[in-house]
Parts: sequence; structure tokens; C-alpha cells
Amino acid sequence: MRAFRIINPSAYKAKNGDTRFSRYNDNQNPDKVFEWCYATIQIILQDRVYTGDMVNHKCEIVNYKTKERQNQPKEQFIVVPNTHEPLVSREDFEQVQMLIKARPSPSVYETENLFRGVLVCSECGHSLSMAHRRDKRTFYRCMHHYRHPDECMHTHAIFYDDLYKAVLERIRATARLLQDDEAFYRLVEEKAGLDTSEMHLMQERDKLKRRQQELSTLLFKLFEDHAAGLISDANYVSFTNRYQSEQTEIQGKIAVLDAKLEQQVDYQVGAEQLRQAISDYLNIETLTPFILNKLIEKIQVGCVEKINGQAVQEITIVWRFTGVVSSEQM
Repeated sequence: MRAFRIINPSAYKAKNGDTRFSRYNDNQNPDKVFEWCYATIQIILQDRVYTGDMVNHKCEIVNYKTKERQNQPKEQFIVVPNTHEPLVSREDFEQVQMLIKARPSPSVYETENLFRGVLVCSECGHSLSMAHRRDKRTFYRCMHHYRHPDECMHTHAIFYDDLYKAVLERIRATARLLQDDEAFYRLVEEKAGLDTSEMHLMQERDKLKRRQQELSTLLFKLFEDHAAGLISDANYVSFTNRYQSEQTEIQGKIAVLDAKLEQQVDYQVGAEQLRQAISDYLNIETLTPFILNKLIEKIQVGCVEKINGQAVQEITIVWRFTGVVSSEQM
């Protein structure tokens, strides 16, 4: 901010006539208006107002005489969304919050807590904590298992270097998969929960809508025939109930098809976003917190199991935009 010569918020208020900040109108120290502090930048980065939301009830006046204020917990804030034009997108804001949350604390160990905030236990959903063995080898483990073994009944732990290699290879493999058009659209169709193509679904929906229109025409003709005395009351009631029952059934089928088509479109949009985001990492060599939070929502670590005499562990990556693409064992 100093390099770009951007004045700080207090100086901006003083410039617009706020006398509380008149100290910034100091001609003897003109560079004072460009001095920024860490706390100010942190407040700006975490303020939802910049996403277009209005946030109220941040504090309450304890004593109206002294004007003493007391800050309120975030749970009691009153948030009104989309009240003004945003300066940053919600996606960028949420990604910044994830980066702040994942920012490591100072440590006596050399290993960076790279997976902080994204690594969870597949059984209980709690975050995995970093720990170190006596030989200084770093690993992650679910502490909820030790504190509440009745809720998390298995040990979920993984060595840092094993996890690093697995995630690095999974990013490369997924990037290669999404670059293949045929594999990409096959994945969209499979993950959207569809066993038929979009064209087939649309044809089936159009067929049902045509039948629905035919039933409306038949009901209208039936009403005219009954009014003209060409059909008995018993037949009129019988045919009306039959046609209306079929209409209700068709409406339900159309709703199901619409939901499937929408699901496929939504997943395809998300997959396209992931495809674009991950395209830069086909040959990635190093992981960073930025890359992890850009691509991955969370990583679920399973417990070690014996299969055919070999120890295997399932690692599931929940990608941003699409969710789970595949679960693999290591």
C-alpha cells in the first residue's frame, strides 16, 4: 500500500472533513498519510461489507450516558445481503478467509503446516492436527479419536511426506483427466448421477410435454361433449379422473427430468471451473497454501486397513466446484 502511495482510511476521513483525524493534516510529515498498519489491513480483508452485504449490530451501547460500547459476537451480527455494489466477489472473499485460517503459527519445527484447515477425519469430520515423532518425522492425526473414542472409533493418522506426495500426484492426475475432452464429459455425466445423455433426457421431457398438451385438449373436448349431452355423467367423471391422474403423473416425471438436467448443467459448470483452475498445474512440483485453497475444499483421511494382507489407506479429495472426483487408496 505504501509502495502504491495509497492513503490509509484515517487520512481519507481527515481529507473529507472528519475532525477526529485532523492529526493527519500534518504538513510537516506528508508521508504519514501513506502509513498502514497490519491491524487495519486485517480488518479490511475480513469485512463482509466489501462483498455487497450490510453488517449491523457489531456492538451495543452498555451505558447511554458514557457511550460505552461492547463488541458483540459474530453470531449476533445482523447481516443484510446484497445491499450495495460489491468491490470484491464472494469467491475471492471466501478464498481469502480460507488463506487467513490456514496461515501457520510460528513453530519450532521446520515443517510448514501446509494442510492446515483442509485436512479432516473421514469418520468424524474433525480437523487433523500436526504432530512430530521423536525422530522429528511429521504426521497428522485425529485428536477427536483419543478424546472421544466412542464417537471416532478408529485411528486416523498419516505421515506428512506420504500425504504431500499423494496430493501432489492427485492434482497432476486430475489435471490430466480434465484436459481430455472425452474423459471430462464422461465424468460430468457420471458424477451428475445420470445414466443417460442430456439429449435423451430432453427428448423424453419433450415427449411428456406433448402428451400433457394432448391431455389438456382431451379434457377440454370432454367438457364440451358433456355440456352438449353427448356423454353420460358416469363416463364424464371416469374419463376426467383418468386424464387428470395421468396429468399428475406426467408432471412428477417432468419435474424429475428437469432436476436431472439442472444437476448435470450445475456439475458441468463446476467441472469447467475446476478444469480452468487446475490447468496450470499439469506438471506441478511444489505445493503451497495458495494452490491447496484454490483447488481443494478439504481432504478426508481414512484409517489404515488390511486388504489381502497389505495395509491401505483411503484419501479422498473434495475439490472446489465439483466435490469428489475419485477416492484412492495408498
